[in-house]
Amino acid sequence: PTAIAGLSPDAFLYAKEAAAEKLGALYGTPLGNALISALPPSETRDRRMTAASASVTDAACRVTAETMLNLYGKSLILTQSRIDGYVSCPFSYFCRYILKLSENAPASFDFRDMGNFIHRALEKFFRLLSERGLHIGTLTAAEVAALSGTVGDECVAELLPPGTPCSPRLMHRIAALKRSAALFMEELREEFSQSAFTPLASELEIAVGNPHALSPVRYMLPDGSAVLLTGKIDRVDVLISEKTYYLRVIDYKTGKKKFSMEDIKKGVGLQLPLYLFSLCADAEKKFRRMADIPHDAALRPAGMLYMETRTADVVLPEPLSGEEVYRFAKESIGRSGILLDDPVVLSAMDKEEAGRFIPYKRNKETGKADTHSLMNQEELDDLSVALGKTVVRIAGELREGIADARPMQRKGTSGHMNGTCELCPMKTVCRNV
Repeated sequence: PTAIAGLSPDAFLYAKEAAAEKLGALYGTPLGNALISALPPSETRDRRMTAASASVTDAACRVTAETMLNLYGKSLILTQSRIDGYVSCPFSYFCRYILKLSENAPASFDFRDMGNFIHRALEKFFRLLSERGLHIGTLTAAEVAALSGTVGDECVAELLPPGTPCSPRLMHRIAALKRSAALFMEELREEFSQSAFTPLASELEIAVGNPHALSPVRYMLPDGSAVLLTGKIDRVDVLISEKTYYLRVIDYKTGKKKFSMEDIKKGVGLQLPLYLFSLCADAEKKFRRMADIPHDAALRPAGMLYMETRTADVVLPEPLSGEEVYRFAKESIGRSGILLDDPVVLSAMDKEEAGRFIPYKRNKETGKADTHSLMNQEELDDLSVALGKTVVRIAGELREGIADARPMQRKGTSGHMNGTCELCPMKTVCRNV
């Protein structure tokens, strides 16, 4: 008998079900046309033909309203990553979150795991400071190094329980991650040692039905349903000036993420401003209770920043000492975002106003300042209103079931404006690629 593995693919076309299964891939080819003629009319054949002839990129292609209602109910609960995914391409979102398709990737310790390690280490670090009643800005470099060693060991123990086999390569990468975490903690010590801002909260969860979390950001849609935005705020810093609490939201980013107002307008990367405006509004007064803020205090937005938690590659002009390399690595840590255009707030963040700790610097001799990252209170209020409209628009499209292949144009690694498709895990099932 002939082994199945040695059979031609055409050998499977003699069974009706197998032939119908193959019809989608062969549609429009001579063999596909022959199959249509050979297969008797049936629901299976007709369904395959309809699916094969339909264009995935057809803008009129939608999930039915009934299906969307069954999936989401009257309240559409979204995270920022899901909003980003939908804006990047509705079809990719449909595949991932409605069809539940996923890559069959091998288990590995990848870039996301590295980011999770740094996030977890910083979360444990600030929690340890809170438990011991310590202020990071008053600690010495040696004290921060000792604390970073403690939390680094705890993170490794969580990642690799005792007895877990580890290759030398993995151990080398973990040791490098511990060093990176220690570097960022020292960078934060230096920042807060000169700043009037202090850390107020870390890993602040925004969730539905969790009494220990902040309530989700809520927007009402025209049909009377609601969209609820959940997530987690990496860190909230505060400057207290009499009865005004100026809040700054920080989001840690492993990659080279830059704050972009163009992305914000499209609906990508909304979490920083949404979190900041939500905290300042504090509609249910829950944040005040959690952070022990007086009920009569005013909450004002001071800024929103991405902080890179991955050092950039640095080209050194000549061999340097370990201490000099360490300094170069710290100086490569980038920050980007929007800050309140208020001289008191800006100098409270970076006393020298030299651009070391915030994306703003001022020449003290000429008085000239780089203002591209600044917004006044009126501009921030306008941004808050615009964000609400953007969220409602995106949620409305989702609710309507729009699922066409409509990739957002962004430059890919090849330089072409198809970066969204280039990195999309669903490109193997999308005819737009």
